[in-house]
Amino acid sequence: MTDDCPVITSHEYTSLVAGAVRMVLPENLESETYRAGVVEGRPTLDSLEALSRRVERHPSDPRAHRMLGIAHLHAGNCREAVRHLQIAANILLEHATRPGCLSRTLCARMELALLLPVVIPLCLQLGRRDTARTLVSRVLLTW
Repeated sequence: MTDDCPVITSHEYTSLVAGAVRMVLPENLESETYRAGVVEGRPTLDSLEALSRRVERHPSDPRAHRMLGIAHLHAGNCREAVRHLQIAANILLEHATRPGCLSRTLCARMELALLLPVVIPLCLQLGRRDTARTLVSRVLLTW
């Protein structure tokens, strides 16, 4: 990299995208995408079951899959974590490329930007390099 190349940190990127999203969302609207959904500490069997039921009731909800994936990750179930995080990423990719609501598109892109740094290393750790490459290329094509 040359010295004259601009560099942006992940924190700066996240702040900029979050700011852009806030600019297009109506005031005082809290998007479910940005509500706390990560399980604090070690998940219990009850929390995994509750999140599993939520995914069964709402199979196309990326937040439900994300939360269940993160809970599985905290519980040490890497394969299940990758499965649900990948489902969330695929749903978000669809939302990010669907014409229509700008706020939904921006929220989906923000969620993807935050989700992929978790999914990619996990896929690589499990030897799923092709899955990681596919996700990266699909995300790059949506931007």
